[in-house]
Amino acid sequence: MLTPQPEGLPCEEAAALVSGASFVTKASWSPTEPQFEHLNTVTDRDHFVFFTIVCHLVFDLLSQPVSLYCVCRAKVFRQEESFWLSQDRRPCTEDNHLQLTDVMDFSCRLQPMHRI
Repeated sequence: MLTPQPEGLPCEEAAALVSGASFVTKASWSPTEPQFEHLNTVTDRDHFVFFTIVCHLVFDLLSQPVSLYCVCRAKVFRQEESFWLSQDRRPCTEDNHLQLTDVMDFSCRLQPMHRI
């Protein structure tokens, strides 16, 4: 699990966020870590390595984090092998839109629930 900023945004910064704002999440990782050994294994000419990137979003109003998944494909070459990179290489991206709504119990006896 990659956690670049586990503490999240300070309260004053979080309160200043604009409604409808877009965010980009980036994380760096060390290829020497044991859990990434799969990404250091050279693939055959016709095979790829698949891996999943997960981003857990934590909201103060929700009891559980919201998890976003993105499956990526990679080809791993030998270190001494030279290869050509295609011009149309694009980073792995995925757009997600979340809307947080309040849901009230009909009896109004319970606290409001929050739903994504």
